[in-house]
Amino acid sequence: MKTPESIIAKLAREYETFTRSEKKITDYILLHQVEAQYMTITELAEKCGVGEATLTRFCRTLGCHGFGGFKLALAKDNAPVLSSFAGDGIEVDASDTVDALCLKLYTANQEALTMTYHLINPALVVKAVDILEKARRVCCCGQGGSSIMAMEAWGRFITVTNKVQWIQDSHMQAMGASLLEKDDAILFFSFSGATKDLMDVARIAREREVRLILVTGSYTAPAAVYADVVLLCGAVEGPLQMGSVAAKVSQMFLIDVLHNEFCRRDPRQCAQNHEVTLDALSGKYL
Repeated sequence: MKTPESIIAKLAREYETFTRSEKKITDYILLHQVEAQYMTITELAEKCGVGEATLTRFCRTLGCHGFGGFKLALAKDNAPVLSSFAGDGIEVDASDTVDALCLKLYTANQEALTMTYHLINPALVVKAVDILEKARRVCCCGQGGSSIMAMEAWGRFITVTNKVQWIQDSHMQAMGASLLEKDDAILFFSFSGATKDLMDVARIAREREVRLILVTGSYTAPAAVYADVVLLCGAVEGPLQMGSVAAKVSQMFLIDVLHNEFCRRDPRQCAQNHEVTLDALSGKYL
């Protein structure tokens, strides 16, 4: 069976057939293969000195399914054999002992938390909770692993307020967003900030004048331009990680920050609601 040609080999082989803009992209990629895996389309286009549309077309010219497919192909070219990434470039491989494995994972998660802490802008947290506090309804959304984070946010807030809901299906998210009003809000989780489903919901939110809080990995994420507030999670995640635990840990930290700031605004009511929800669960235990 013929081994598929690597994306780097293809770039080198077809270099002379590329346009001037495509050569600029290729020149940068060949010199920054690893760094490019972690960039958003906006960041890479800026580094290459081309437009995002040009970069997207080039990725498809290479036979990739858009920019995400290109980053995945690039990551496969640079992936060590029989290894995975715990986060922030920390590799776990077959030669590791269990002790080494635990230390690497602990370090990756700890670094994600530390980075997220240092990225927190208190003014943006205040603005985000202002939106949540004043909203009539709040929809928590995400896709794939980020949908799990949206559910986690819903699970936290539902103990103190009944105005938060989780919408899992992307079609339902679009339909739900289309019926929201000015006094409603969306809390969206997307590490890449660059999925089609997110962009669809973000555009609907903009049209409906609905406030959008985006939890993502970069201020330059394409969806960030639609957000009223962008909260950054500090994990470093490559295309091959597919929702790393380190990224989830950093997002859960932000959920905890938002939830506690929300409760701090009205501690008496939140404590009362929390007690009521705990009582509702009392019969669930043996």
